[in-house]
Amino acid sequence: MLPIGYGLKVDVWAAGVITYILLCGFPPFVSPSNNQEELFDKILSGHFEFISPFWDEVSSSAKDLIEHMLQVDPEMRFSAAEVLDHPWVANDTAKDNKLHVAKELNQYFTRTKKPKDGLAVIASTALDKGSKYFRGRGAFTVHPKQDEVF
Repeated sequence: MLPIGYGLKVDVWAAGVITYILLCGFPPFVSPSNNQEELFDKILSGHFEFISPFWDEVSSSAKDLIEHMLQVDPEMRFSAAEVLDHPWVANDTAKDNKLHVAKELNQYFTRTKKPKDGLAVIASTALDKGSKYFRGRGAFTVHPKQDEVF
C-alpha cells in the first residue's frame, strides 16, 4: 500500500508535471472529455506519453528525468537530491539539444547586482508605489468597487 499524505516527493511529482508542460506545452495527464474522475484515474495510473511531434526535439535525458519524477509510487520516485544529480540538470545537457533557454534566462537574471535585502525589491515595485490595489503593508487588499481579493 502506498503511503498517504503530503511528503517532499509530492513536490518532485509536481515539478515533474511542470517540467513536462514547459517542454511540450501541455500536461502529461488529460481527460479529453474534461471529466474529473477520468483525469484522476489517469493520474493515479501514472500512464503518460511523450507524444510526437511535440517531444521529437527533447533529449532522452530530459524524458528519463520526467519518467523518474512522475513515478506514482513515492518509493520509486526521485528525491529532490536525485533530481539535482540527474545528468539533464547537473550536466546542462539541455544546451546540447537546442534547449538552451534556461542558460540564457540565467544570464538575463544575473546581469545586475541583486539587493541584499529581498524587501528592497518589493518596496521598489510599481505595485507598491501608489497602486490602488496594494496600499499599506497587508498581504491582500480589497478593491473598493468589488469584493474580489487581489
